[in-house]
Amino acid sequence: MVAVTIVSRCDIDLGCTFALWHGDVTPQESRDNLARVLADPNFPPGPRWLVDMSTAHTDLFDLDEMRALGERMNAAAAQLEGIRLAAIPNDSWDKARHVFDEEIEVPGLVAMQFAGIGTACAWLGLQPSAALAVLSQLRDEARANQTG
Repeated sequence: MVAVTIVSRCDIDLGCTFALWHGDVTPQESRDNLARVLADPNFPPGPRWLVDMSTAHTDLFDLDEMRALGERMNAAAAQLEGIRLAAIPNDSWDKARHVFDEEIEVPGLVAMQFAGIGTACAWLGLQPSAALAVLSQLRDEARANQTG
């Protein structure tokens, strides 16, 4: 069994796509996760996307991988238009900033970085308690994937 370190959920009730990056994340896992999200018939469940990378290690992501991530998102512009994407990076603020500021060119997609869940939820218009509940479930799933 391959450990999955990125888990996602399209939550129709909250109108938000949630993604949790946990542990040692590889560029291939990032590619696979984005493909799964974009192929999900429930995507987008609403105009919000919350990506929690606060417990992830992204050492394998270099500038070429950042460009490739931007290219994949740009190729999905029709699905991403009008989405507000809030990211909570770990210590890789520069990597996340580079993707948002330099690589993604999707009209109507607004992406911001936040230091914590509270401000990210305020910006997205989500109740922090509801978002935390989903992220807790996703974190449990990610940990189970890594040990199982």
